[in-house]
Amino acid sequence: MASDRVEELLTRLGDGDGGVRLRARETLVAIGEPAVPSLVELLGSPEVRLRWEATKALTEIPDPAAIPGLVSLLADDESGIRWLAAVGLIQVGCRSVPPVLQALTVGAESKGLRGASHHIFHDLSERNGVAREILQPVLAVLGDTDAIGVIAARAEVALVEWRALGG
Repeated sequence: MASDRVEELLTRLGDGDGGVRLRARETLVAIGEPAVPSLVELLGSPEVRLRWEATKALTEIPDPAAIPGLVSLLADDESGIRWLAAVGLIQVGCRSVPPVLQALTVGAESKGLRGASHHIFHDLSERNGVAREILQPVLAVLGDTDAIGVIAARAEVALVEWRALGG
């Protein structure tokens, strides 16, 4: 029964009326964790409106289960979606760092990914000194379009350092 309600709300996220979309999104946020898998599925929608609405909802439900889907949006064609995905990952916290670093090791050529990663790493570095120490070398080169290989290499080093924290 609850999944039928979630499906109905997900359909409303595509409505042409902004008020209907807002109400549906707010209700999904109120439902919380049980709505996350369905919202994550919407992140892959070809419809910009649905991706945006699902991403916006996930910024308010900081669930680690959303990390892979949000990371996949860091290179989205839509800058607003990239920004929201970054906000969602910041909300999840430092658990989002390894997947973002991994994405940079293979996708550093994406300007959108680099910009969104900078946003995430900057904000998380402000909150956590250990994150700052590990991420600073990556942050230092993210804006340099001539350093794609350096970005990927530094992301790889940071990923190794981050994983070493876990023992």
